[in-house]
Amino acid sequence: MNRLYVLINTHPGKAEEVVQSLQHKTGVLLADMVESPPDIILVVEAISNQLLAELTLSALAPVEDKIKELQLLPVHGKTIELATSLAYRMN
Repeated sequence: MNRLYVLINTHPGKAEEVVQSLQHKTGVLLADMVESPPDIILVVEAISNQLLAELTLSALAPVEDKIKELQLLPVHGKTIELATSLAYRMN
């Protein structure tokens, strides 16, 4: 399995709404609000890097207007082609 950690900072007052949306998306293992920046920790898992990228983009797309910034942390030894795609979509 391939796994990606995503650290998310939301616009003020949007973290709970983002977590609620992310928790029920396919591939999402965990979407939790935390006490300090980042606002949310998201964990996505899939059988391939391609599917991991697709599931991550699919999960984040509905809430992208509520996200101020994010950081992608692929599990060591696993590379994905998500950073460029997501950076393009978030700008």
